[in-house]
Amino acid sequence: MIFVYPTKAHKRRHGPDGYRDYQSYKDWLRDEFTFRCVYCLFRELWYPDRHRAFGVDHFVPKSVDETLALNYDNLLYSCPWCNSNKSAEIGPLLDPCVEPYGEHLEVGEDGCLKANSADGEILIDVLLLNEADKKAFRKRMLSQLELLEKLGDKEKLKEYFGFPLNLPDLRRKRPRENRRSEGVARCYYVLRERGELPETY
Repeated sequence: MIFVYPTKAHKRRHGPDGYRDYQSYKDWLRDEFTFRCVYCLFRELWYPDRHRAFGVDHFVPKSVDETLALNYDNLLYSCPWCNSNKSAEIGPLLDPCVEPYGEHLEVGEDGCLKANSADGEILIDVLLLNEADKKAFRKRMLSQLELLEKLGDKEKLKEYFGFPLNLPDLRRKRPRENRRSEGVARCYYVLRERGELPETY
């Protein structure tokens, strides 16, 4: 299901450190969060500019704590909508690496997000996740998935619900150090090389 929030807190696979600007972590975050926004689950493939439209989000904003600006564990992958709406919000929002969003949010067949907790309501309100265009797009994507599965159109399924073509090869990245270096061998680029990358997700 394309809009199912994780029922377990995200456990980071990568831990690069030592870059001088936070944008250098973007390819790591793309792979870390499976090429989709951690807040709304919208995918790179659904944007005309693909990954260029997405950004690095500071969970604890730089304006609140500058010392975390280059801390990988404070960085998330976010679409422009969520990144803009979150802005400098801090405190009440849940950290997806601490608290599984699946316990607080679920998406209905009509594309509407339902909050299962007060924290879920805060996420929806702050990020405007039930704004009309967002709901309509979710509903359209759910209908598209159902239709393509019914038709058995594997190429179109890959086009909408597969992995990007430009997967980052994290083996080529050279951070000063990597606290979770074992994750590089499991990056999606390597899985594709091994023939282990699923066609859709």
